[in-house]
Amino acid sequence: MRKLVIFMALIFIVAFIQAQENHKDTLSGKEVRNRKKAEQEKKLQQQFDTIYKVLLSRSFVLEADFVERKTGLRFRVNRALNFVMVDSSEASIQVGADNRLGFNGAGGVTDKGKISGYELTLNKKNKSFFLKMAVRSSLSAHLDILVDIDAYGMANALVSGGIFGQYFRFDGRMVPMNKSGVYRGLSP
Repeated sequence: MRKLVIFMALIFIVAFIQAQENHKDTLSGKEVRNRKKAEQEKKLQQQFDTIYKVLLSRSFVLEADFVERKTGLRFRVNRALNFVMVDSSEASIQVGADNRLGFNGAGGVTDKGKISGYELTLNKKNKSFFLKMAVRSSLSAHLDILVDIDAYGMANALVSGGIFGQYFRFDGRMVPMNKSGVYRGLSP
């Protein structure tokens, strides 16, 4: 019995020593939070830089998940058919629906034109962008497009003028042209 008690005491002491050594190797809660925060900030900065490069290249698409009309009605839409596209010196704006036939063959209207003004402003503190474009289009004489973009690529574009009346708003995700899955309908 005495041997069993000594043996159990030794096991307890060894386990206690191991626990102390393991505790020294682990990080405190504050250190873990600081490390996570640093990793998140690094990831956010990388995404911010990527979006900035895409905006400077003028080769991107805002694929809309929601479209809002001038009346304030907001609709969930197919992002392959509803978008604002910038390709070098041209811009395309398309509104379409899955269940209808439209002027463009994609259930809606496509307007395409030359970009006559392109002004990009970045806010390094908030890690966001503001893009102002003027487009001379084939359907309408002039379109103004104002786009707010965050570092994650979430964006909303306000399109005013032309066939869209007072305004049309697209809410969605900004993606590079080569990663986009949009279908552009016919445009005049």
